[in-house]
Amino acid sequence: QDSRNVLFGLMNAGIPAVNSLEAVYSCLERPIVHGELRKIQKRLGRDVFPLIPQTYYPSYRTMIITPDYPLVVKMGAYHAGYGKMRIMDSESFDDFKSVVACTADYRTAEPFIK
Repeated sequence: QDSRNVLFGLMNAGIPAVNSLEAVYSCLERPIVHGELRKIQKRLGRDVFPLIPQTYYPSYRTMIITPDYPLVVKMGAYHAGYGKMRIMDSESFDDFKSVVACTADYRTAEPFIK
């Protein structure tokens, strides 16, 4: 269940929270969190702060270059396994790309780690 509207209401009303509501809002989207983690990695170094690489695709048209297979592609801000697929080869990647062409969500790709 997406409770963004509740979060927006709390933000609009200026209700205090243990964690800042802006931080909670930022954590709703995978690319924002990954971007913040990359800032930490840049400051501390890759050896101190390793991070799984992520490829960001704003639309299906940009899904041209892929990381090495196997990989996991994720669509939008869905969670609990929704909008996610393990891709083993370029044919599967093209199949996924044709399905997500029907949506306006962004996509991310990460190496599949067992």
